[in-house]
Amino acid sequence: MHKKNYANMEEEKKEYMYAVHADIGRAVAELRVSKGLTIEEAAERSGLTELRMAAVERGRILDRPHMLAKLVEALGGRLAIVPEESKDDPHCQFIEFDE
Repeated sequence: MHKKNYANMEEEKKEYMYAVHADIGRAVAELRVSKGLTIEEAAERSGLTELRMAAVERGRILDRPHMLAKLVEALGGRLAIVPEESKDDPHCQFIEFDE
């Protein structure tokens, strides 16, 4: 494989990673808002600092999967894996169930 092709492939991997992180952050923020929590309250519940909580929501920080599960559970949610309905679906999304 030519070096140029490898460089492009690496850039694609980075773009994919950034998109996944952004989708996860957006879903965490939507969960927090749906529960009526402020960033401060969410940080307190999850044991994160407000700055770290805000960074998670912006897609800047992605902890290990068990830490992400712990954060989501502290906000009153659960992680789930669902089949995609469309190739345009986000990598991660907040789904609110009817009560």
